[in-house]
Amino acid sequence: MRLFDQKLSLLVLLLTLPLLFLPKINLWNMDAQETAGLRIDDFLLLAFGSLLMWSHAITQQRLNKIEGWILLITALSLLSYLLNRVFVSIDLLHNDAKIVYVVRLLEYFMFFYIGAIASQHLNGALIIRLFFLLNLLLMTLQKLNLAGGIISAGYHDDVSGRVQGIASFPSEMGLLLNLLF
Repeated sequence: MRLFDQKLSLLVLLLTLPLLFLPKINLWNMDAQETAGLRIDDFLLLAFGSLLMWSHAITQQRLNKIEGWILLITALSLLSYLLNRVFVSIDLLHNDAKIVYVVRLLEYFMFFYIGAIASQHLNGALIIRLFFLLNLLLMTLQKLNLAGGIISAGYHDDVSGRVQGIASFPSEMGLLLNLLF
């Protein structure tokens, strides 16, 4: 995992680690009925992923097994998306797929590398505790209707029915908390 030197690792970490704590607001929505869209974190993760691919090429380092599987699954997802486009265009399917969901897997996988870099410089348990405490505080304030929530479309002043913490929607926070524990 030594693709980056110490200074570059710290720079990448400073740019990407805050993504865990920032609200997820769409800069560009895919569809009015969808929560998917392009966000600031997508652009930062694209830059990090490009840097990672460049470092693989420069150091002539082979992909490890999990990277190969992720790329294969992404390629199959892309093929599925392209077939969906063909079938929708000839009226064999009426469920229009979105390209964002194909690359979302790669986006989530970038956090594996961010975690690996963070483990070289920071105490992971401390980050998890901070993340948990921040969400506990925010979710308590949301439940008491003293704070709103930032959803993918922007700020919503009352989320007391289903608190979400820093996530875009409540089910995402449920997933994050389950992974945390």
